[in-house]
Amino acid sequence: MKSGNIIITSVNSDDAKTNKRHIFPGDLNEVKDKWSIASDFRLAIENIVEFEKETNYFEGKNILELGFCTGIPSAYALKHGASNATLVYPNEETYEIFIKPTITKNNVDTKVKFIVGDIENLLDKIGTEKFDIILAPELVFTREEYFERIHDMLDSVLTEDGIVIFSGRTHSNSCSGSIQSMLELIKSKNRFDAMDRTSNSLRHDTAPRKFVQLMRKM
Repeated sequence: MKSGNIIITSVNSDDAKTNKRHIFPGDLNEVKDKWSIASDFRLAIENIVEFEKETNYFEGKNILELGFCTGIPSAYALKHGASNATLVYPNEETYEIFIKPTITKNNVDTKVKFIVGDIENLLDKIGTEKFDIILAPELVFTREEYFERIHDMLDSVLTEDGIVIFSGRTHSNSCSGSIQSMLELIKSKNRFDAMDRTSNSLRHDTAPRKFVQLMRKM
């Protein structure tokens, strides 16, 4: 199906298996919810670019996509001026089911590179590269014990004037992480300022998914 000008390819949930390691952010979601996560995130960044009129938001930017990675946010960014994107995913299954169809059907494969990894080895695999914008759907949907490592990884790979956009629900019965506990950690670290970028159209659940933008403190 098409969402805006981004082609989203659905898969049968019976074909997908849950990553049992539960280490990388975003890997705890039920399969049936995964495409709605990707669609909501695309709507959130579309709202920034097309409705809030920040039309140069992605222009010339180097993108990192992690969390629950489908390639949909990166495809949107590339079609709105981003120079290239790096997608991080935990296993080949995720690539074949979610990422490969999205990247291929949106014709952005020449501008994308891939990293197979998780929060425990990602910094080693990225090396010294820095990113202007980090797109992280469902970043907090993991164990809260990983939050400090996630925060420090974002701090390490983001450019000095870079932006992080991440999403997550206000609470969940499936894991210990939540958007509020991540925001409390961010505040305690005093490295980033946080801004709520949740559009009104996405404030609809009893446990709503929120979208947060991080920028370095001046």
